[in-house]
Amino acid sequence: MTLLVPLPTTITVFLSVTVGKPHGESRTYAEPGASFAFDIINESHGVLRLKVSERVAQVVQRYDAAHATTKDRSTLLFDETFSILLKPAATTPQAKYTVIDESNFKDMVKVAWNNHNKRNSGGDFKLELFVYLERQDRSSRQIRRSDPKRRAELAQRILSEDRQSQPGPSELQYVSTVLSRQLTEPDIVNLPENPTVLQLRHIDHECAALQSEREARLAQSELDYRPLRFMVNGSVVNQLVNIADLRSILGLPQFDLYAPYRPPTESASFALE
Repeated sequence: MTLLVPLPTTITVFLSVTVGKPHGESRTYAEPGASFAFDIINESHGVLRLKVSERVAQVVQRYDAAHATTKDRSTLLFDETFSILLKPAATTPQAKYTVIDESNFKDMVKVAWNNHNKRNSGGDFKLELFVYLERQDRSSRQIRRSDPKRRAELAQRILSEDRQSQPGPSELQYVSTVLSRQLTEPDIVNLPENPTVLQLRHIDHECAALQSEREARLAQSELDYRPLRFMVNGSVVNQLVNIADLRSILGLPQFDLYAPYRPPTESASFALE
């Protein structure tokens, strides 16, 4: 799709959690919508889904707390299979909101961007997303609240199972959170497989590869002699060079100019209690 105006690298996403069913006529919101930034170039649909999932979980938690003492004592049903709907244009009715997934996400963002730029009023662009959650009486609730102790117990049980490959940190945190919400005994052998799990698995693999690369670079940086390529008679030859001498010749300090990797002080959380 041809863009009328170049799409910015970072866009504003405006997320609304609506009480009701998708493509209906609900005007009831769990709470006022909120905005967050999204890097359309470097972040995928899977990352967007994680950000939305985290924020919706927070909304559900606040909704539960606000309705805990009310007469109806209702809750909102929320699980990992939720759909994200996009409003393509300012005048699009709810019945024509588009469910976005990995296959159509980028195209639908371009549609919304082009529609925004066709408007005479202009203004700042916001990608309007909606998550619809049905309301249910607490007495018939199908999920229970996740707590740190329950998640830690399930994570340990998942890792104790003999399987071909164990889930990485991000995938394990998400899966243990999902299973901890189940009222029945969770199946820790056949773990959930959905787009969120696959995206987290990819993130874990990439993080593991980066960590291996960092460790190899660190081990290499401690050697007095390191390989350097020279062109000799038209052929590339690898020779070991004294790094201290090379730094002195080039006028460089006797330490690596690359800052060492510092892990985050606080681990990111994709799901709340």
